[in-house]
Amino acid sequence: MANEIQITSKLNVSKGGASATNLTSTDTVDMTGDNISSLVQDVGTTYEQVSTGDVATSNAYWLQIYNMDTTNFIYVSYDGGTTNHDIIPPGGLWGPVKKNASKVVHVKFDTAAGLANVTSCEA
Repeated sequence: MANEIQITSKLNVSKGGASATNLTSTDTVDMTGDNISSLVQDVGTTYEQVSTGDVATSNAYWLQIYNMDTTNFIYVSYDGGTTNHDIIPPGGLWGPVKKNASKVVHVKFDTAAGLANVTSCEA
C-alpha cells in the first residue's frame, strides 16, 4: 500500500483589516513501518521521554502531541531535557513532526502535572 499518512494544515487569520484565509497544505507520504500508537500520557514537572507505544524510535517516526491541560504549558526538548526547544500552550497542538531515527523527544509540564495525548506512527 502507499500514501497511508496524510498531513493537512490550514491557517485562517484576520486582524486590523488584513487577512489570510484558507492557507492549506496537504502532504501524503508512504508508511514503511506497521506500528501506530495513540495514548494519553501522564506528564510530570521533570523531563520524561514521550511514550510512543510499539512505535520504534530506532527508525524514523511521526509524532504529534496535544496538551490536554487547560492551565499549564508543556515544554518539549530534543536533547534529553537540557534545553526547552518548544512550548505547547494549554489546549495546544504540536506536530505532526517527523523525527529521525534514534531522536527521542522529552516533555514536562511547567507548573503542575497534566495529561498529553501522544500520537505516533512509524514513518
